[in-house]
Amino acid sequence: MAIVKMKRVSLLAMHEDRDALLSELQLIGCVQLTESTPEEGTARLAEPDMRLGALRDRLARAIVTLDRYAPVKTGLFYNRPLVEMADLLDSTLPERVEIELTAIETAESELNLTRSEITKLETERLALIPWTELDVPLHVVDTAAAAIRFGGVPPSVDLDALRAQLAELDGLATIYLAGADRNARYLLTVNHKSVDEQVTAILREFAFNRTYFKDTRGTARENVDELDSRIGALRARVEELLVTLKSFTEYRQSVRLCFDQVTQLVETDSARSRLFGSERVFALSGWVPVPEIANLELILARRLCAYEFTDPEPGDAVPIKLRNNKFTDPLNMVTEMYALPQYGNTDPNPLMSVFYYLFFGLMFNDIGYGLVLVAVSLLVRYKVKRLRGTMRHLMGLMFYCGLATVLSGVLSGSFFGNAIPTVAGFFGYGVKLYKPLIDPMSDPMTVLIGGMALGVVHILFGMGVKAYLLIRDGRALDALFDVGFWWITFAGITLLALGITPWVAIAGAGGLVLTQGREKPTVAGKLVGGLGSLYNITAYASDVLSYSRIMALMMTGTVIANIVNTLGALPGIVGFVPIFIVGHVFNMGLNIIGTYVHDARLQYLEFFGKFYEDGGRAFKPLSIKPKYNDIV
Repeated sequence: MAIVKMKRVSLLAMHEDRDALLSELQLIGCVQLTESTPEEGTARLAEPDMRLGALRDRLARAIVTLDRYAPVKTGLFYNRPLVEMADLLDSTLPERVEIELTAIETAESELNLTRSEITKLETERLALIPWTELDVPLHVVDTAAAAIRFGGVPPSVDLDALRAQLAELDGLATIYLAGADRNARYLLTVNHKSVDEQVTAILREFAFNRTYFKDTRGTARENVDELDSRIGALRARVEELLVTLKSFTEYRQSVRLCFDQVTQLVETDSARSRLFGSERVFALSGWVPVPEIANLELILARRLCAYEFTDPEPGDAVPIKLRNNKFTDPLNMVTEMYALPQYGNTDPNPLMSVFYYLFFGLMFNDIGYGLVLVAVSLLVRYKVKRLRGTMRHLMGLMFYCGLATVLSGVLSGSFFGNAIPTVAGFFGYGVKLYKPLIDPMSDPMTVLIGGMALGVVHILFGMGVKAYLLIRDGRALDALFDVGFWWITFAGITLLALGITPWVAIAGAGGLVLTQGREKPTVAGKLVGGLGSLYNITAYASDVLSYSRIMALMMTGTVIANIVNTLGALPGIVGFVPIFIVGHVFNMGLNIIGTYVHDARLQYLEFFGKFYEDGGRAFKPLSIKPKYNDIV
């Protein structure tokens, strides 16, 4: 339960062993490669193979296409297919999948083009609809004596006024209303060319906007009918393509398997492109966990190579790998949401584990809710055989938090709130199983004080971790000055509050004044820094008050649970069941989020802030990491 120690591995090997060695390193998955340092006479051995990246992108798009047009219901508990390593590494797979991939791409490309054509034709159709009542070919042009215009005016235009002004031109101009919609009124104007300038001026006054029907022959109705026929044929083709794409569901597994393979090839190719070397030899460097060195040496012993393992040097960006047991491993999820520790610090998971589960249980605080969490976590573990990553951590976290919630519920006597007395009341019984040890409803002050007392223990423990780290690093005096004097001060404040003696508090405060400004260059600066440190007492008091949220969330969940039971009891036993289920599901969903967030906050701010140095980067070795399949 610690940060795994790392060694830097440096290696020189022959060119002919390069690809085989990289493949073997990927199989054992224990080396995170770093950029090799070029030396005189060396050069980068290879550039990234862009074809692999392009193929992976094609496969990723094909998977998205299949998921969109040929979806498969996987259910809540989905187990990824199990494949042999030989199948994943089969070099003939991309060639075989190329036929399937091309078929998927061709069908999707035609589908997209057909849909685009439908959209284009529908736009043309919409533009012609207002003119369908006009039995005039849209390609008609001016004659030697007459000018003809198609166009529209705003719907607010008074057409009678427009006609009246045109009538003043001695009958040499007229308009025909073709149609109207909410955007415009569509007109055909005809006039003798001798009055064309006057007509143009009148139409401009009425905001006439001319329309041109380029490359359009026949009437609007004829064109709309033709467009309808073309759109219908295209829509039929879309349906055919959708059926074709749906039939490609049988390609799903092979395409996904090929994606996983190509992803591994891309990783290997990326590693290869970071290597430098000469004509016959290449150099490789990286990080390897100390427990894995023996496995790595077995691989290297079979190759003609020279290698060495060295300790990290100051300033090295050493990757972080945490090693935990089943009880603390789920907390990786919490730690990684904050930040990984720096190399040389300490793994916070075992340190905060008991506190995290305890605080969660106290805040969620219900036997029934805890049993639900435990049951869900066990069900998911049973149904999904190979949980990975965040889901594995989440189920573990849910299990242990559920157990803590059950324990807290036993102490407070809460089982879905006061469900047992409420149900017993339907049958005329008054049931109270036992007197709870803690009751947030009748004695909130005890819960408040208890929560803050746990907070004091939590904070002091965090400070103790800091003292340990300082002593471990040979800084025992810093541990005394930065932790010991604070502990003395806190003990003195307690004794002072109890009316016993003020001298312990004075001694602790004096020690802080004399030591907290020790890094300042001048005596005055040291004194001012020491005096200023006493202000941190208010920060510690604020930290302790933060633990009042334990009481607040405990009461919130209990109050809502009791209200749900009370509302359910109003219509009787028949109405109680649905109200009970819906209400408690809502209460659980609401409070589990708040409890998770507030519990994490107590760890991040009040606990981590006392000793934790973040900024670590996760250990990411060259390895086989299939996304869609599990290796047998």
